[in-house]
Amino acid sequence: HPLVLSNSKILKILEVNDLSTAINPIGIFNIAIIQDKTIIKEADKIINKEYMLFCKSYTIKGLDWHKDYNSGRIWNKKHFSRLKYENLSDSSDAKFPWELSRLHHFTTLGLAYTLTKNNIYYVEFKTQFYSWIKENPYQIGINWVMPMECAIRSINLIQSYYLFQEVIEPELLSELIKTIYLHGKHIEENLEWSPEKENHYLSDITGLFFIGIFLRNTAIGKSWIN
Repeated sequence: HPLVLSNSKILKILEVNDLSTAINPIGIFNIAIIQDKTIIKEADKIINKEYMLFCKSYTIKGLDWHKDYNSGRIWNKKHFSRLKYENLSDSSDAKFPWELSRLHHFTTLGLAYTLTKNNIYYVEFKTQFYSWIKENPYQIGINWVMPMECAIRSINLIQSYYLFQEVIEPELLSELIKTIYLHGKHIEENLEWSPEKENHYLSDITGLFFIGIFLRNTAIGKSWIN
């Protein structure tokens, strides 16, 4: 069974009485210079369910986070260690669900919200975030196979927090902190060191560093920084 964290459990793990005190109040990313109006156009495409994956446009009404939208293959929701994703007999490619689950588009939505204060971008972020955590329990599914993907996703989730922090409700904040913590735990336990995967290892530790900075007011956060 996948690990599920209650509010009391995450408070105990992070050794805090209030989850909001675990977070670094200083934004990690500088957004003061972001004034590009094309961001709004890109965010509106997301609102209209339009996604660009590897230079090809897809209209996706109901996101399936486990699907290769090019070949149609859907990976089963099994423990990540039991999933085959290389040397498959068909043309499917795990990079498609990975690319979508990197959640780069969450940052686009956050930047559009920052520029416009239009709540439609927050609602879309919130809806998709809850969808992702529901469909991707801890270590279940194709999106937990590669720690590097978890690291990239974590950074985008952290950025999303700082972009939306003025409107994030306590319940969503709790789930966001749990998700980011679990990503850190997974990365730490599955670091990808090998001479052939130096870029993966660098991504892994970069993700851990950013999670540590985000949770720098906790002991686990300080350990990931170090």
